[in-house]
Amino acid sequence: KFDRKGAADALRDVAKQVQRNREAFTTRPEGGNPAGVWVGDALPEAATMQRVAREVGFSETAFVAPATGAERTVRYYSPEAEVTFCGHATIALGAALARSKGDGIFPLQLNQARISVQGWRDGDQLRAALQSPPTRSEPASPGLLASALDLFGLVPDDLDPRLPPARIHAGADHLLLALRDPAKLSAMAYDLEAGRLLMEDAALLTIALVVAETPRRFHARNAFGRSFFPAKHVHLGEERSAATHDDHDADHDADDDADRAGHRD
Repeated sequence: KFDRKGAADALRDVAKQVQRNREAFTTRPEGGNPAGVWVGDALPEAATMQRVAREVGFSETAFVAPATGAERTVRYYSPEAEVTFCGHATIALGAALARSKGDGIFPLQLNQARISVQGWRDGDQLRAALQSPPTRSEPASPGLLASALDLFGLVPDDLDPRLPPARIHAGADHLLLALRDPAKLSAMAYDLEAGRLLMEDAALLTIALVVAETPRRFHARNAFGRSFFPAKHVHLGEERSAATHDDHDADHDADDDADRAGHRD
């Protein structure tokens, strides 16, 4: 017989262990991409992890538990489904492990790859660097490109020819669109449901719009394909509103990632 109260109490106990981290890709508390991190002795059941991620409401929550030796098992959940990998949640995980375990390099077993994350203290800040899953890329198909341009109200002349549109993979599939004009990036807007359907149909986790400030420094915004919860589920001031979960901003400098964001691919 199902014990509804017991199940609810167990869920609350698991949810209490989630750390709401904002360390990823920022040195300022008001910036970065928020992610949840749960650390325990054994992973909860899949249904419990899904319900906790839904309650946390961030774009992803990472769940980690010991595996064999020094290795840890990691699973990532959005509010709607399990995802194969999440970079900013892994950065948040590195910071959480450094906070609880001390400086170190932590081997991680994902569903489809083995990676590692390094976490360390730098004065009063926590920093992290990750080893990415295997990467690959290919030119974006004409049909996918046309649909994506239409979604964002862009035309081919808005694209930067130095970085052609590509389907890219580092643990999950994304579409990369490089723009010429920073103002177009700042003005990024799209219909959330249309974006969800497009990315679901193309099996994309995000569409990344970027502007190359220099050959090594990029400004980026990521449109997420999975919808998230209304703002009433989010504590404003502690977390971002739900709308911004579908649209993460980040500046990436390939030379300064370790110093500024702690993200190494």
